[in-house]
Amino acid sequence: MIEKSANQMLNLVNQILDFRKIQNGKMILNVSHLNLNNVVAAFQKEFMVISEENEVSFSFQLTDEDVMVWVDKEKIETIIRNVLSNAFKFTKTGGSIFVSTSLSDDRQSCLIKIEDTGIGIPPNKVNEIFERFSQADNSKNAYYQGTGIGLALSKELINMHHGHISATGKPGVGSVFTIEILKGKDHFKPSEVNFYVDDNTGTESDEQQSNTDNAEETAEETPENSNLPTLLVVEDNKDLCELLKMQLEDRYNVLVANNGAEGLKKVNHHHPDIVVTDQMMPEMTGTEMLKLIREDFKISHIPVIILTAKGNEDAKIKAINLGANAYITKPFNKEYLIARIEQLLSDRRVFREKIWRQEEIHENKESDNYENYLVKKDIQFLEKINQVIEENLQNSDFNIDTIAETMGLSRSAFFKKLKSLTGFAPIDLIKEIRLNKSVELLKNTDMTVSEIAFEVGFKEAGYYGKCFRKKYNQTPTEYMSKFRKG
Repeated sequence: MIEKSANQMLNLVNQILDFRKIQNGKMILNVSHLNLNNVVAAFQKEFMVISEENEVSFSFQLTDEDVMVWVDKEKIETIIRNVLSNAFKFTKTGGSIFVSTSLSDDRQSCLIKIEDTGIGIPPNKVNEIFERFSQADNSKNAYYQGTGIGLALSKELINMHHGHISATGKPGVGSVFTIEILKGKDHFKPSEVNFYVDDNTGTESDEQQSNTDNAEETAEETPENSNLPTLLVVEDNKDLCELLKMQLEDRYNVLVANNGAEGLKKVNHHHPDIVVTDQMMPEMTGTEMLKLIREDFKISHIPVIILTAKGNEDAKIKAINLGANAYITKPFNKEYLIARIEQLLSDRRVFREKIWRQEEIHENKESDNYENYLVKKDIQFLEKINQVIEENLQNSDFNIDTIAETMGLSRSAFFKKLKSLTGFAPIDLIKEIRLNKSVELLKNTDMTVSEIAFEVGFKEAGYYGKCFRKKYNQTPTEYMSKFRKG
C-alpha cells in the first residue's frame, strides 16, 4: 500500500513538472523515426498483470503494415500509458479494453484507438476531461478517482506533436479515446524539436549546425542545456529511474534507459559525460554493459558509476576490475551520488587541463582519479595526437582528421572521442596547442610576434593576435613585455 501510494505520488510529481516545462516553453521534443505498432504493442506486456488482477480482457489489433511516424517516443508512451491507465481505472471486473492502430482514409495520419466497457463519459463532460485536475462526475467510487492531470498532460503532449486526442462515450456503456498522429515531419518547427537518427532510419538528421569543421559530427540530438554535463541513467525500475532524473535534472542534462542493451545504444549515440547504471537488469546487466563500454575504443573513456543492492565485496571488486569508476550500494543518499558525479567531472577537468598544458599523460597507480580508468589504448590515442600536432605545428594546412583512419575510427567517432576526452574539437585542439607553444616562445625567445605566429602555424599574425587575446585577455605584445627587457 505504501509503495503504491509512493509510486502514485512520484507519477503525479513528474507529470506536474512536465506541465511546468510545457507552460514555460522549456520542453523540446526529441523526435526519431519509428514504427508506431512496436510502441503500442509493448503496452500489452506492461499492463498484463493489472489486466489479470482486475479480470479485465485486454486485447490488441494492429495494422499488418508498419506505421512509421516521427515522434518523441517517451512522450507518445506517456500519452498512451495515461489513457490506458484511465481505462483500467474506470473498467470494472469482467469488462474489456481493446487497443487498435490504423491509418486515416487519406493516409496522412495514424490513429490509435483505446476502447473500454467502463463507466463511460457523459456527452457534456467529454471536453472537460482533458482539463487539468478535472474529474468525471460519475467517478463516485473512490477506487476510480484520479488526479485528473494525466489526460490533460496527454492533450498538451499530443498538441506538441501537432496531433489530436479526443474521446467519446456513453454512461454505462464505455468510452473510446482516439489519438491521431500526423505522418511525416514537415509540420514540426525547428524550435520545437531535436531530430536524431537511430538504427531504424537511414536519413540524415534535420538539425543543421553552424558552418564550422564540426558540423557533420554534431548534427544530432542537442541537450536542453548544452552548458550542462550530460548523464545517462540506466535503471530497469522505471519509478526509481524517473525519481533519479527528477533529482538530477536541475544540475545535468539527464537521459534515461531501462536496461543495459538500451543503455549501450544510448551511450554510442549520445556519448554522455557519465553513465549511472543499476547492476541487475533484464536483457543486459550493468556490469555486462560496463564490460562492452570498456572494450569499445569509441566509448571506453566514459566514466561509469554502478548502483546495486548487492553489498558484498566480491561484486564490488568485480565491478571495479571491469573499470567502474564508483560503486554505490542501495539505498544511497542523493547528495552522495551527486558528490561522486561531481568528483568524476572534476577529475576530468584536471585531466583536460593536463592536455591543454601539454603535460605528460601517464597512468598514475597511486591515486584514484579519472585518468586511472582510461585504458592503455586511450592514453596512446592522446599521446599520438599530441605527437602528430607537434610534428606538424608549422604546417598551417595541417588537418588532424587524417589521424582517424590510422586509429581505425570513422571521422564521426574520432570527433566524439577526442571532444569527450579533451573538451576540444580537432581544429580547436590544434589551435589550443599552437597558442600554448607560442606562449613559450614569447617568454623564452627574442622572436617577434609575427615570427612566432608563423612558427606555430598561424597563416596571419593578425588572426594569431585575435586568438591570443581571446584566450589570455591581452595581446601577444602585452604578454611578451612582461618577460622581455627593453
